[in-house]
Amino acid sequence: MKYECGPDWDMRTVYIDEKISPLRTAILMSGGLDSFVLYKLLGERNVGKVFNLKRADRMDNSENLEKLIDRNDIIDIIENPEWTGENRITNLLETVLLEYTDEIDALYFGINHIPSLYHFPEFGEGCPTRPWFIDNSKILKTPFLHLYKYHIIDLADRISLDVTATRSCLTKEKDHCGNCWQCRERNWGYQQLGHEGDPTQPSYINTSIDMPTGD
Repeated sequence: MKYECGPDWDMRTVYIDEKISPLRTAILMSGGLDSFVLYKLLGERNVGKVFNLKRADRMDNSENLEKLIDRNDIIDIIENPEWTGENRITNLLETVLLEYTDEIDALYFGINHIPSLYHFPEFGEGCPTRPWFIDNSKILKTPFLHLYKYHIIDLADRISLDVTATRSCLTKEKDHCGNCWQCRERNWGYQQLGHEGDPTQPSYINTSIDMPTGD
């Protein structure tokens, strides 16, 4: 299945494999926007296993996942506190793939690309490490890796998916603080689509910067 998403000045295409074996397909989720949109694109009945990512410091949105999807078979994956930087993602994926390699043929991960720090230097502070390319296994599927946050927000809108109940913030137990990196990225994503900002965040937060068009 092919989906177009993004503003007119940066349209991109997402491909989702239609030949999915429900019993052999899994997804890594966190209670956030990206993994929730990917889960809905795959189709709830097409996902046999859902892995709930839990940070070692417990500053995550994993508890929100149970509110987003109606499943009683969610599998918790707790990170090792020694996993940091690029190794965090690599070790996380290797842990899941090694333990469940005989049970799944496809593992979907909603990781997306971070805003370009060259064009958006305000995202430098607290910026997470996300690889542009992941090649751990033929099993791993990362259809959002080439997308910015605004592409995924627009994609949700195009499939009429309400994402206001998803949480990206890692500093508050409920809602969004509006100041951490994850909140600013989400707010920025809405603004690039012409909105005032993320409707779940305080209205005073403003990270709007014009996106270069390449002209």
